[in-house]
Amino acid sequence: MTTKKECQECGADISIPDDAVVGEIVTCPDCGGDYEIATKAADKVELKAGGNSWRRLGTVIGRDLRNLRQGAL
Repeated sequence: MTTKKECQECGADISIPDDAVVGEIVTCPDCGGDYEIATKAADKVELKAGGNSWRRLGTVIGRDLRNLRQGAL
């Protein structure tokens, strides 16, 4: 059974494979945000922000630009 966690950036579901291990990086399929698996016990998984902070900043700016174009901001 795959565990799902909510992306802290965009709220999308991130699937955590059953065979994922602590320290592994998982990526949000919607915004591309990277998260490190901090803890994993049975079906409880905790994520912490991981990866390149410049990439995350680019993701946030890109999301805001899309929203601006669509009139959401």
